[in-house]
Amino acid sequence: MRYYVKPSVSYGLNNDLALHVGLGLYYTNYKEEDNNVETRPYLGISHFYTFTEKWKLSSYLRVEERFKDNKTDSTQLRLRLRTHYTINPISNENSWYKFTGFKSYYHDENDADSQDTYDRESRVTLSLERSLSKKEKLRFELAWKYQSPLGEISSSDSNTVYFKIQYYPMWGKRLSNTLRIKM
Repeated sequence: MRYYVKPSVSYGLNNDLALHVGLGLYYTNYKEEDNNVETRPYLGISHFYTFTEKWKLSSYLRVEERFKDNKTDSTQLRLRLRTHYTINPISNENSWYKFTGFKSYYHDENDADSQDTYDRESRVTLSLERSLSKKEKLRFELAWKYQSPLGEISSSDSNTVYFKIQYYPMWGKRLSNTLRIKM
């Protein structure tokens, strides 16, 4: 069982670009092994493209450092391509809000002593969001994850299908931040 929180801050450079910084805190409870505590600070940039008022496309690139037992475990480079269709405004309480599909890829610079032998991962995810109120939503995700050692296709490849429920609360007011350059 894995538990995690990922507090983050985003800054909109304009309507299409944003910078992101955050910290992931992970706790994994293994049944047969020692439990794992991990910290992952990250920095990323995202780009948004609007096809129609309800249908949007986004890309997100981030670099993430992993720390286990207070030492660097690896550096990851992640790329995510996402499309979503807005069904209803989030202000419509208890309604289905958004349908999302995305493909993500990451490359992990593992050190040789790491127990994790996979340094490439691809993930395809479909999700459906339900608004609880203007400031709360639930996301139901179904995902397929494929992992393999870099440059190899072998019997050690791993395929995983999982279902995840995520809760998103929001406190305070949203900031309307844009970068303004004066000449």
